[in-house]
Amino acid sequence: MMSWIIIAVVAIAIISFMFKETKRITEDFEAKLAPTNANEFARAGRGEVERELYSDGNAELKLAFSRTNIPDGSMVKLLINGDFVKDYQVNDGRVYEKINTKSGMNVPSVKVGDKAEVIYNDTPVLYGEFYLD
Repeated sequence: MMSWIIIAVVAIAIISFMFKETKRITEDFEAKLAPTNANEFARAGRGEVERELYSDGNAELKLAFSRTNIPDGSMVKLLINGDFVKDYQVNDGRVYEKINTKSGMNVPSVKVGDKAEVIYNDTPVLYGEFYLD
């Protein structure tokens, strides 16, 4: 009797896995961030902005950077092609945050060569250009 229950549970698991919609990445762009020449806040800073589009139509944007001396609690802005995306709070010289359309956030489209900038006190501190990842 116990073996039939195990077989039934395994069969249900296999069938549900087969019919589960898988989410795959259909577009993947990344911009490696490096310090701009005009700032003293991110001379050693490094990071990335990554934008992914999934097969279910949802998009995600990740900003991650570290090794800056931007004061804790400060706000920085992310701009893509000069357009404001979002404010982010800096902690310990770094930011790591994802936004996505699934949670109602606006995730801009990007293409190869588009520009990403992190702005602190109206000064660009990190900069990069998008490429296919």
